[in-house]
Amino acid sequence: MKKRSIIATVVVTIGLNLAFGVQTPQERSSVQNQARQDLTTYRNAKNEICQMVNAKQQCLSERAYQKEQVMKERRARSNRESLHDRVD
Repeated sequence: MKKRSIIATVVVTIGLNLAFGVQTPQERSSVQNQARQDLTTYRNAKNEICQMVNAKQQCLSERAYQKEQVMKERRARSNRESLHDRVD
């Protein structure tokens, strides 16, 4: 049983090495390091995009709030003017 297990492990290892074109532990390590760097680059880009989206949402919220304030002021002015017209 042990012999079969060892042979299976060797076959799987050789198959993986051939599939990824990696022959030595140094090359395998290099591929792993590159994969880590790629993942880090992806995460950084994703975080940047999220920050931009959040900033845009905040900007839109601030604009909506300002618009709402302007509309309140206009309504208040309109109400005051209509009261003045009634008094006159």
